[in-house]
Amino acid sequence: MIVVRRALVQEHAALAALAVAAMRASFHWHPPEHWRADVFLADAAGDDLYAADLEGALAGVLGFYAPENFIHSLFVAPGFQRRGVGAALLTRARALATGPLSLKVDEPNLAARAFYARFGFEEAGRGEANGVPWLALRARS
Repeated sequence: MIVVRRALVQEHAALAALAVAAMRASFHWHPPEHWRADVFLADAAGDDLYAADLEGALAGVLGFYAPENFIHSLFVAPGFQRRGVGAALLTRARALATGPLSLKVDEPNLAARAFYARFGFEEAGRGEANGVPWLALRARS
């Protein structure tokens, strides 16, 4: 059973390490050293962090910026992917939101794009950061 709960402050470092592992395994358009736990934590400073527990282990992390209903980060540990953890984290984000959810995804991240499309997200804009194009996605109402 997957349990999604507010992350404890003392878990933030472990959740940052989980996010880095997920990024290094998935975001092949950047070198692995590009992803760092200290950067993840700095970027998540204004977010509410949620942890997903599965089988007694931290399996995923959600960074949610409530004022804008924005999913700043949603990562599943490599060993727990395709087991419903991402869906559970997204369900929590939907429960927290006061309006349509939005997020950004790197355009080369085909797996994430397919995941969000399955849950009713549509393209709402485009941009680029560090030479990588990204898509703004918004949940259909």
